[in-house]
Amino acid sequence: MISIKGMRFRPKIEEHDYQFKMRHVSSFLSHGNKVKCFVLFRGREKAHTEFGYKILLRLSTDLVDIATIENQPRLEGNSMSMLLSPRPPGARKTHKDKPGILMSETPREVLEVEEELAEEEEIEEEIEEEEIEEEIEEEE
Repeated sequence: MISIKGMRFRPKIEEHDYQFKMRHVSSFLSHGNKVKCFVLFRGREKAHTEFGYKILLRLSTDLVDIATIENQPRLEGNSMSMLLSPRPPGARKTHKDKPGILMSETPREVLEVEEELAEEEEIEEEIEEEEIEEEIEEEE
């Protein structure tokens, strides 16, 4: 009998906690159960749902060998959820460029979010560099 297990994450999860929960999700999938993964948002976290999306995307790529995404990450109220199902043995098909991401699991939205996050990181780095240069000029 297949049942649906649940695993809750938070946007500011630490590495050890993430690994611990990922191992539990992996064991649920290896026993043939489906897993519904949630990222719960509270307060100001609701303004930054991209962090939850990154967690679910990372989870799906970490478990690419044993799981398939049945429902893509979707925001529902205060939580973002994704449904994973166990992968049948020998059914692995990946991108040439990104070996950890399955071809069926890379919708256009995933690529757009990745590009936006990369652009934001570049802008933040440029701002930090400019602030450091201004501080150096002020000291002189």
